[in-house]
Amino acid sequence: MSRPGKWWWGLIPLFLLWIISNSWLGNSVNADLTARALKSATAGVYNPAVSVAGRDVTVTGVVFSDAQNAAQLDAIAKEWGVRKVISALALPPVANPFNWKLERRGNELALTGAVPNPDARKAILATLEAAFPGTKIQDGTTFARGGASSFVEAVNFAVKQIASLEGPTLAFADGKVAVTGRAASIEAREQILNALKNFPQGFTLASAKIEAPEPYGFSARKSDDTLTLSGSVPNEALRKQILDTVRRLFGGYQVADQLTITPNAPAGFQQAALAGLSALSRLADGVLTIRGNKGEISGNAFYAEALNAIRANLTRSLPGGFTVDLKAGVQATGPAIDAAACQANVNNMLSKTTILFETGSANISSDSAGLLDRIAGTFARCAGAKVEIAGHTDSTGDAAANLALSQQRAEAVLGYLTRAGLAASNFVAKGYGQEQPVASNETEEGRARNRRTEFVVQ
Repeated sequence: MSRPGKWWWGLIPLFLLWIISNSWLGNSVNADLTARALKSATAGVYNPAVSVAGRDVTVTGVVFSDAQNAAQLDAIAKEWGVRKVISALALPPVANPFNWKLERRGNELALTGAVPNPDARKAILATLEAAFPGTKIQDGTTFARGGASSFVEAVNFAVKQIASLEGPTLAFADGKVAVTGRAASIEAREQILNALKNFPQGFTLASAKIEAPEPYGFSARKSDDTLTLSGSVPNEALRKQILDTVRRLFGGYQVADQLTITPNAPAGFQQAALAGLSALSRLADGVLTIRGNKGEISGNAFYAEALNAIRANLTRSLPGGFTVDLKAGVQATGPAIDAAACQANVNNMLSKTTILFETGSANISSDSAGLLDRIAGTFARCAGAKVEIAGHTDSTGDAAANLALSQQRAEAVLGYLTRAGLAASNFVAKGYGQEQPVASNETEEGRARNRRTEFVVQ
């Protein structure tokens, strides 16, 4: 005969074990079902989340079309153990208009507006990273419906066109596109504008405020024994060439170098700048300016023949495509000075530089035209003085040949001054060869000093 009072105590552990096992099994089943449902949702839902109650699954997140919504619910419903799928999926809002904007701020790209889905965002970001390497991208875009099917194609096309602009912005409003920025050159601006005419179907360029760069600028101002250089040169090599050139052309002038290195000079800039400096060197004072492929020189020549020669040389020296307007007159002759003042003025000029000739020749170097024009301007103020033009050489070579060369060079200077309008009767040319050195002929520096032309005013 059973005695319940003795065996019912044994049911208690069995009951507890049943509770524990059911709880553990239920949690395990829920965890498994949650993981499998979440995996199905991850394939097509943005920011998915699932919760399981019994065998009912609730899914939340963002989908990007009704078809995608249905497909995700169907995929979750097919998971083993699912009894019911409860959808809390949402479509992005409709954007009207559908806007998207890029704005460059220093080394950052700021993105705002809408993109249609994560794949579109990924494709656009990849294009931006390739077009703007090393630039930080601040993506503030959100998802929205309403964009054209070719939206990503249009954005990527436009990004590639405007990547070279300085400070670009790119704005989409439905099918209308607006662009701003500054191009590196006039040619680049035209190329970008032409390219932007070919947007994918459904998109058109509504406005393009692409500024051309400031014309490439260079200037030189000659005033009070100082030559001031300012503006741009494309590289350090040309800067050095210009400085070397002005030291020859403007002998005795202080050079104030305010040039900056700026690339993208117009074709022919180097030749135009050197031609302009050569013209400026023959003016008593003046300014040379070059903007893009156009220039202007203003100032005053020392005499009428110099002005004619400057104009002819400038026309001959300018590269094709460049124009320089010479707005110069002839300087009025200054007040008369006596012979002593005339001598002092000429000596002061020749203490800083010298009249140059082609090697072994009596042909005056074109680099000395400016110096000789200044000397002519001084002699015009002491018209009654008698002047000896004395030519000297170093001791290199045959003494008789040096004597003849020095005579020829003195006569060449006399010819230059008479062409400047001075009376030939006030001058006499005399060569002294190597007989009156002012320095040792044993050094190159000394020989250079001995090769000279002097003026003795009486």
